[in-house]
Amino acid sequence: MNIPHLPPIKFAQEKISVQDNIAKVKVCFPSIPTLPMLFESAAQSSAAFSSEESKEGFVISLKDIELLNDLEDLEYIAQIKKEHEFGQICEFSFEILKLDEKEKFAKGIFTIMVKE
Repeated sequence: MNIPHLPPIKFAQEKISVQDNIAKVKVCFPSIPTLPMLFESAAQSSAAFSSEESKEGFVISLKDIELLNDLEDLEYIAQIKKEHEFGQICEFSFEILKLDEKEKFAKGIFTIMVKE
């Protein structure tokens, strides 16, 4: 993942797939993640939709962010869906899933503005 973040806050590790408007990214944490860490991993994972060129993005809104289950692992799948795109502004929905994708741990919506 070509993002400007560095450990220990670089959570998005590996692009698994991008099909149409849905991306899946493996995310890893140094400790059991909190809800803010899960959201940040989803925001970082939105970079899966961009080209190989690294760009700065800024979160400009959060909606309906929700923790659904207790967390015990350090690795998950962030599934990101590009809902709307308005020039430099994109709205995404996300789900944080167990690696086998059979259990959902968090969900929500965020908007990012990409700096040109």
